[in-house]
Amino acid sequence: MQIRKLVIYGFGRHEDRIIEIDSELAIFHGPNEAGKTTIQQFIIQTLFGYPVRGGASRRYEPKAGGRFGGQLHIEDADFGTVIIERVNGKSAGEVTVYFEDGSRGGEPALQKVLRGADRASFEAVFAFSVHELQGLERMTEEELSRTLLASGTTGMDTALQLADRLEKDMGQLFKPNGRNPEMNRLMDELRTTETELHKIKNKSQVFMPAADRMPAIDGLLVQLAAEEQRIKKQMKETEKWLQAAPLVARKNQLRQMLAELPATPFPADGRNRLERLAERLEEASAAANVLGEELKTQQKPEPPDSSALERLLTQEAEWHRERAAIEQKRDDQTKLEDERNRLIGLLGMDEAEVLAADVSIRQEEELKRLVAAAAAEEENRRFWQRQLDSEKIKLAEQEADLDRLMRNAPDDEELEQAEEWQRISAEFAEARAARTLGKTSQPLASYGVAAFGAVCILIGLINGHLLWFAGAAAFLAIAGWLYKTGSKGLPEHYEKLLQQYEGREAELNALVTRTAGYHSDIQQLEGACDRTADKVERLIKEEPETGAAGQFRKWLIGTGLPVNTGRQTAVSLLEKLRDLQAVSLKLERVSRELDLLTEKVQQRLLEAEAAGIVASADELYTLIRTECRRRQDQQLAFDQQEEKREKTLAEHKKLETLCAKIKQEIQSLLQEAGVEDESAFYRLSQQAAEWNRLLQELRPIEDQLNAFGEIQEPEDTEERTAGDMLIQCEERLKQLEMERKELLQERAEKVQMLEHLMTDGSLADKQQQLEAQKAELAALAQKWAVDRAIAEAIRRTLDELKEKRLPAVLAGAQAIFSRLTGSAYNELAMAQDGYFEAVRTDGFRFRITELSQATKEQAYLALRLALAASLKTEQPFPVLLDDPFVHFDRSRLLQMISLMREMKANHQFIYFTCHDTITSLLPEAQVIEVAAHERSVKV
Repeated sequence: MQIRKLVIYGFGRHEDRIIEIDSELAIFHGPNEAGKTTIQQFIIQTLFGYPVRGGASRRYEPKAGGRFGGQLHIEDADFGTVIIERVNGKSAGEVTVYFEDGSRGGEPALQKVLRGADRASFEAVFAFSVHELQGLERMTEEELSRTLLASGTTGMDTALQLADRLEKDMGQLFKPNGRNPEMNRLMDELRTTETELHKIKNKSQVFMPAADRMPAIDGLLVQLAAEEQRIKKQMKETEKWLQAAPLVARKNQLRQMLAELPATPFPADGRNRLERLAERLEEASAAANVLGEELKTQQKPEPPDSSALERLLTQEAEWHRERAAIEQKRDDQTKLEDERNRLIGLLGMDEAEVLAADVSIRQEEELKRLVAAAAAEEENRRFWQRQLDSEKIKLAEQEADLDRLMRNAPDDEELEQAEEWQRISAEFAEARAARTLGKTSQPLASYGVAAFGAVCILIGLINGHLLWFAGAAAFLAIAGWLYKTGSKGLPEHYEKLLQQYEGREAELNALVTRTAGYHSDIQQLEGACDRTADKVERLIKEEPETGAAGQFRKWLIGTGLPVNTGRQTAVSLLEKLRDLQAVSLKLERVSRELDLLTEKVQQRLLEAEAAGIVASADELYTLIRTECRRRQDQQLAFDQQEEKREKTLAEHKKLETLCAKIKQEIQSLLQEAGVEDESAFYRLSQQAAEWNRLLQELRPIEDQLNAFGEIQEPEDTEERTAGDMLIQCEERLKQLEMERKELLQERAEKVQMLEHLMTDGSLADKQQQLEAQKAELAALAQKWAVDRAIAEAIRRTLDELKEKRLPAVLAGAQAIFSRLTGSAYNELAMAQDGYFEAVRTDGFRFRITELSQATKEQAYLALRLALAASLKTEQPFPVLLDDPFVHFDRSRLLQMISLMREMKANHQFIYFTCHDTITSLLPEAQVIEVAAHERSVKV
């Protein structure tokens, strides 16, 4: 499985990014805080889901909001090209898997692609960082060995953690000689409870007689309470009869008085109702009379007419616009007249001549053409003159340089010395080389001299100096001579050359260089002077013509303009003529519009005069608004007066209706009472009031008697004998109270004795406590046994993993460890006590804790990589490395780089680093600069 593309919608600091990965070995390079670890977490969380909010792991949701999630494009040998997309949704995110055949799936499909692996197993084998390696330094020997063991077997770390947790739980439950574990503490409490229960059972002989007396005392107390209740009930009935006797007598008296009054019906609250109706009738009649007098004094006025003024007022905005337009037109007329006078004065022509002038586009185009032609002709002549002057100056400078060079020319003697040195320099070099080499017969010397000759040829080709070629010829000649002569002696003419020229080589070489440069410079300057002189003669013959200027002067004469008028001035004058004609036409149009607006204003003044407003144009609408407000006030007063009159009339009708209604209600009330007039109504009212008074007095008496309930009069009992009976009952109650106190005192003594016998808990409580402690101990023992069985099963499973998978992984890890340490260690083994050991090539064994930090990390990496290699068929996942080699020296780092090159055939390696060393050591790897991808392609 290889990752080919990262499409990040939004994850941490990265947003809208597409990163292509086209290599089995990719390096994400960038400075700190560039987001490298964020990209690593994007890969892991897209594969296995986002962590829960508030948990230990970070979710990397974008701080600025927006889409959360992205895509991984992978290539898999079994599934082909697969796109895994995970976006924000439920806690772990919503995942969609797109296969190359067009099908798609969710979490089950992703589990198939991931071969059932979860995040913990993936990170345990295929993803690790420098932080994990740095943590090895702080581990104990046992923790370090267990970490290495977990690195060499999948699932080992989780199982070991579970076994440790079970052992810890078992230790908290029971220890053979412990006191604090729960089972030990509970067994001590159980023994204490059994001892206390035995003591309580010994006191049972004293307890039983006192316990048997308690029911008898309770029975006597119940009998006393029953008799006391009977006496109290008898006293209550007697007291109730004594209280109700006066009420019964008054009730009978009131019924007799009600029976003597006539039973004539009377309207409820009739007297008050009649009095209120009479008062209302009097008030309504008085108010109706007042309103009638007021209506007689009111007269209906005539409304004012302001329609004409309102019509004029609606046209106020148009009036002001017309006035403003008149002022504007007058200003425009003045400005146009000023502009026309200015242009006429500027042109210096009569207005008639100006208006008759031809200012057409054709005439303007003709003028522009002539002006452009004359300007181009003038520019060409200026360019020709500048070019001629430049060439003349250049010719003078070249002639001066030639004269100066000839004055500094070498003399004849120097020229002869230079020619002589060029001729014999090669032979001189042969003589010096022959003297230096002596009588050697080795051909290697001739080869070295020939190499010097080749170097001189190359330098001569680059610089172009003849001296280097001469030196090259000399070296080659010496090489040939050495090769042929071998061990011959130095010739006589070589000795003469060395005596004559030895020590003067630099001087003679400089002389040759100067003479060669002199001849070259003379030739170059003479050729340049000839070429410049020819160019000057050619420019004189090519003097430009002046025909366009003559045509322009003819146009000025034909147009009537002065002959000395400039080209740009002529163009400007033509534009001014056109402007003057346009101003004249605009002035004529503005005058017509001004006359039309003035006529409209006069018409509006006439309309206002017809409406009764005579004023100037400036004061017209001020007076119209004033008059309109005055008439509006008159209209408002008219409306208010009319409204008041209508309201008064309506109120008067309402009062008349109310009076009639009140009279009708009075008549209905008299009919309801069955009388003819009000005096009879008042007499009947007094009788009804007496009836109601007696009835009101009777009702509370009956309510009190009903509250007493059923009242039974004692037989042959009067009020005096009933009082004696109450006194006898009270004396019997006092006697019963004394007997009850004696029994309660006896009962309290028995209870106190029993409580004393049952100090520190009763027998039943102790028995219940004992049973509860036994049940709790049994439950804890069962839990301890279950944990023990699970721990033993885990230990057996781990032993089986060590025997089956670990040896194969350990064999591969030994080879990798030996390679990473530069063969300093040839074995990585597990000792009898379960701790890892590293065996050095000299046979010495070292515990893992005795190794350096870097060697510990290399052992850890060896086991992890060996396990990954063993899982290449089951889980061919890419390996994510977050800068884990910072403690490696260069030699071991190179071994690790070589190992990664070999393993990339089965696993893709994705390396995250901020160091440039890795990128330089892996030139074939794809380097992705994280800092250069702040924002990428919009997805």
